[in-house]
Amino acid sequence: MIKLSNEIIDRQEARSRETNDKLAEISAELEGSKRIVESINESSTQIKTENENVVKVVENLSAIAEENAATTEEVAASVDTQVQAIQNISQASESLADIASQLQSEGF
Repeated sequence: MIKLSNEIIDRQEARSRETNDKLAEISAELEGSKRIVESINESSTQIKTENENVVKVVENLSAIAEENAATTEEVAASVDTQVQAIQNISQASESLADIASQLQSEGF
């Protein structure tokens, strides 16, 4: 009976050691998983920050494009005004040339 009790105790001690070993392995794996999750969280935070930076750059580029479009419209309007003024001067010059021709042919 004592021998049987000792055998049972020995088996329980062996199983207890195995259980402790398995729990240590599980604990080590959980630590590894924890580190991986922390790394993923840090990467996610960095990605979020970089995405925010990209959004800001795109917004700035959009604002610059709008300003360029407005400036281009202003320049186009100015060019149209100058073209019209040059055409008016050209027509006035032609009229003056016609008047000068008439005056010369009339003897003035």
